[in-house]
Amino acid sequence: MTDHHPPPQASEAPPNPSESLAPTTPALRTRRASVSEPAAILETMELLKWVVEKVGRLPRSRRYGLGSRVEVAHLDVLEELTHAQYSRGAERVRALDAANRRLQVARLLVRLCYELRHIDEGAAVYAARKHFEIGQQVGAWRKASASTESSSPALLIPRI
Repeated sequence: MTDHHPPPQASEAPPNPSESLAPTTPALRTRRASVSEPAAILETMELLKWVVEKVGRLPRSRRYGLGSRVEVAHLDVLEELTHAQYSRGAERVRALDAANRRLQVARLLVRLCYELRHIDEGAAVYAARKHFEIGQQVGAWRKASASTESSSPALLIPRI
């Protein structure tokens, strides 16, 4: 005798195994997708999303000049951090130094937006805090990378 299961009701769709594993919220999707990414990259992504939205609200006369530069500056930070993520040793330290320099340019551009009254004080404070957090994370990452590099064994050349 075989077990007979009733057919699914018309309103029930057959279960999709991938749906049960899918996160239910965008925040969970992001968190699961980026578990192995450094905190500096995650913070930069969050700030970049905010920047893109703010730039979209700038007056047209500023959106394609200053606004574009603000976006590009933050994209450059993300690019350097990604370069550092996939680099080792001195190359990683150089990429983190470059990310710090580009972060400073991004800070200045956001400050300029504030001084020109294109963003309000609350937005400027939010960006400043995010820039500070990212700077701290990049600095800690650089310090860890530099100490790892100096503690790694030197290339041993056999003596003849």
